[in-house]
Amino acid sequence: MNYKIIKLNLTKVAKVSLEDYDELIKHKWSAVWIGDRYYARAKIDDKYVYMHRFIMKPKRNKVVDHINNKGLDNRRENLRIASHRQNRWNQANMYGRKPAHRSLRDFVCNVKYRNKEKRITYRECQNRINLSSDQQYYELHINDNVVKFSIIDLDIVLAHTWHMCAGYAKCSSGMMHRMIGIKKYGDLQRTIYVDHQNRVKTDNRRNNLRLATHIQNSKNRVSKRGDMRSIRVLKTGFSVYITHDGKNEHVGTFENLIDAKKARLEFEKKNYNEFRVKRSYITK
Repeated sequence: MNYKIIKLNLTKVAKVSLEDYDELIKHKWSAVWIGDRYYARAKIDDKYVYMHRFIMKPKRNKVVDHINNKGLDNRRENLRIASHRQNRWNQANMYGRKPAHRSLRDFVCNVKYRNKEKRITYRECQNRINLSSDQQYYELHINDNVVKFSIIDLDIVLAHTWHMCAGYAKCSSGMMHRMIGIKKYGDLQRTIYVDHQNRVKTDNRRNNLRLATHIQNSKNRVSKRGDMRSIRVLKTGFSVYITHDGKNEHVGTFENLIDAKKARLEFEKKNYNEFRVKRSYITK
């Protein structure tokens, strides 16, 4: 048995994990009826504290949700930190009913799919996570999209409900790649971006994310003009103008298009470093 029992009043008992038992047994816990179930509560430092909050220690604006909806089952594998909205959804599922305010909880967002407006429901956006074939990362399936993330970041993904926004995985707390970047690098200033090295918005594996400024992030972007990016066609040849560090620099004027593309590529190698788009602009 991987848990222990703490006896309460009213012949009730609470289940707790082994690592929490020694700390919990120091206090006198009692069962209290709140709403539609029993919870374990104790008076600590002249304040009433619930056992599940004592174990998980959430922030003041968060709640602790019991996955199986049993208020006295306080094993860590049955507890998760959630928002008030997520907690109410779990209670609604317990009674087999749809929660109120359908537009907020049943429908997460509207997206365009095959030129048609489609409503994505909460159930469709539930975390469907599979381990990759090489067992190096997880894949989160959101409708027709597959979002990759490292195994170490599984706790972030499980704690939120995700939907797609502008090609990125997003939840009520923010973008997935930025939340992973904060966990990896610490608190980030608003002027610091989390850049996808391979420019795939759904690839949030740690080895694909790096910190960048706004200018560096914009450098790692493929232009809609393709090979003709920053190349102006003149009557006498081709001129190359590149915006670098906020200045529009003139690289040179060339009679041949291939020479102009070579000059563009050399400028990127010299000034963009690892943030340049790693593809050749030279075509025969």
